[in-house]
Amino acid sequence: MRNIFLSIVFFTTIFSACAQTQTDEQNGVFHSITAKLNPETSTIEVTDSITMNESTGDFVFSLNANLQIISLSENVKMKPLKEKSKAKDVGMDRDADGASIKKYMIYFKDKSNQFVLQYKGVIN
Repeated sequence: MRNIFLSIVFFTTIFSACAQTQTDEQNGVFHSITAKLNPETSTIEVTDSITMNESTGDFVFSLNANLQIISLSENVKMKPLKEKSKAKDVGMDRDADGASIKKYMIYFKDKSNQFVLQYKGVIN
């Protein structure tokens, strides 16, 4: 039963990432994602290389509030925003459990259009 649950979580996570990537691509934002899942500990670790068509300036990045995030790039600075909100309904029951999201302001230190974020945590 645990394996079935983790499989569902895995495919829901991948589908949600793909849905977000499609929306971002329409806006000129492209993600190259490497994800590691550990079913025994219910954890996920993601490296997200983000490239934009052009330097768009500072922007907001949203992430599940249960995940910790760091920037692996020297050219950006992240600042958590005070607000927490509920995930919007984008299909595949993403918000069925009332998952909270946390928003981060991403500041560029230069005119870059590429940076790398890493986020990880427990999936329940």
